[in-house]
Amino acid sequence: MSSTRGDNAPGSALSHEDSPVEQEEPVLVKETPLPWKQITPLLAMRLAEPINFVLILPFLYKMIEGFGIADSPKDISYYASMLFVSFSISQTMTVMYWGRISDRIGRRPVLIVGLVGTLAVSLLFGVCKTFTAALLVRVAAGVLAGNSAVMKSAMAEIADDTNRSRMMALLPLTWNFGSMVGSGIGGVFSNPAT
Repeated sequence: MSSTRGDNAPGSALSHEDSPVEQEEPVLVKETPLPWKQITPLLAMRLAEPINFVLILPFLYKMIEGFGIADSPKDISYYASMLFVSFSISQTMTVMYWGRISDRIGRRPVLIVGLVGTLAVSLLFGVCKTFTAALLVRVAAGVLAGNSAVMKSAMAEIADDTNRSRMMALLPLTWNFGSMVGSGIGGVFSNPAT
């Protein structure tokens, strides 16, 4: 049985001349080094959001107990969940708007507003005397936490095809680190008088 051109039966071999597609050598693209001077400030700003998000956990129970609005431990847990979730709800409702604003006025002004706002609401939350004030401050914290989307856009603009995946992986890494640091800071300052 003779083999004809294009016959791919087992045992038939095409010569190099008969090959319909020429094999090209794979092109090795050198990976661009990470631009640390540009991404270090972004990563430092990225730390602010998880710190602000989890900072309240160590002292939230005692804080709500001190407000005097709960009749039982079950009620304290209910109010604590309201405070904790209000951040995420307000952030979810506003994060897309921050992205649009940053497309219009630039990434830097939006990032600075978010960072300063995060600092201000963190300080305000610590001096709240009522549950309503704490809830409003927590909602404001979520509204001002729109930097997550803006930072991803800024990172994508800095990166190229060879280093984008490594740069984008730094954002969740920074979030996890900030969550650990935030819980520790909250624990240290949970009862500063003693």
